[in-house]
Amino acid sequence: MGIFENYRYALTNPDMLLALRNNALWLLLMVPGTIAGGLFFALLADRVRYESIAKAIIFLPTAIPSSAPALSGGFVYDVESGGGPQIGLLNPLSLGWEQGSYLVEQSGHQQLFH
Repeated sequence: MGIFENYRYALTNPDMLLALRNNALWLLLMVPGTIAGGLFFALLADRVRYESIAKAIIFLPTAIPSSAPALSGGFVYDVESGGGPQIGLLNPLSLGWEQGSYLVEQSGHQQLFH
């Protein structure tokens, strides 16, 4: 068994060749198609009277899914340092760590689980 055995298998197995062909087609067709479609919709949205509404309709569906995990992550790691109730979802599961010390900045370095 040589060091290039995986390459030999990938370039001779019919299933692997089909998968490689499908990936190449995806790259050659979908990436330029997506870019062309995006430019087409950008030109359309730029030429209408209600430009801001059209752009909001296009961009909001892409902004919401990426901001939702960031907001929910804040609830997981939220630490109340003023003595109030701890509302972070990981706070009851301290697992032997100091309460609420999941992401702590100490001496200028951000540490995870100190």
